[in-house]
Parts: sequence; structure tokens; C-alpha cells
Amino acid sequence: MSRLLNYAAFATVLFVTACAKEPASASVPDHLILLTKTDDSNTEASFLAVDNLEHCETRASGARAVFPAAGITYITHYCVKSEPVFEPFAHSSDEDARTYVFDLNLSKDGTALGSAAPYASAEACANAKGRLCIVTTQNKVTR
Repeated sequence: MSRLLNYAAFATVLFVTACAKEPASASVPDHLILLTKTDDSNTEASFLAVDNLEHCETRASGARAVFPAAGITYITHYCVKSEPVFEPFAHSSDEDARTYVFDLNLSKDGTALGSAAPYASAEACANAKGRLCIVTTQNKVTR
């Protein structure tokens, strides 16, 4: 009888485990980070708000489609859940637009942006051995 109860308990655990659904991802992307190359070989980042992963990939695909005609060199993009918040993206052709430099701290799998440490220049970021030094026209804002 004891063996039968053990078997029944094991079968119940096995059944519950097999029927359990994968947990839903807790990190739905809220930003697209597009990385491109600047004329002076720095990495430029654009931060665009998105609703979810599909929206993020659609926006990235759309941007990549126009980059060649615009003479923009695409590096890569990330669809992330972002802890820091940036000013809204705006197309700017102003050569004198203010730029900001940040070291982006992305998760190992590239799905989360934990922080963006500010630097005075791209050189200062590189000298500090930044992980992902970027320039951008979008400053961080407080929530």
C-alpha cells in the first residue's frame, strides 16, 4: 500500500509539472535602442518608445529600410525594458544639436537597460572602459 501511495504522489507531481505553463516574460520591451555609426566613428543611439517586442522589431525594420538611402550606417538594435527614461526621439538635421554621452549597461542577453552613466565626452567614456559608450541627442529625464 505504501508503494502505491508513493507512486500516486509521484504521478501527481509529474502530471502537475508537465501541465504547468512557462511563466510569461516579465520584461516586455518598452524601448527600441537603435545603434548607428556617426561620421566621426562614434556609436550613436536613438531611444524610441515601443509597446511590445513585435512593435519594437517593426520599428527597427522600418528604420533599417531607410538607413541606406539616408547614408546611415546601422550597427545593431536592442528591444529592451529600460530603467532610465530618455527624452522623446525627434529627427534632427541640426549639426549643432546638443549631444550627450552615456555608457549603457545592458543585460547580458540584451533585453534590459539597467542604467546609463553620463560622461563629458566619448573619449572620457572610452578611457573609463565603458561597456557601451554612445552619443545621443536625447538626454535622460527623471520619472
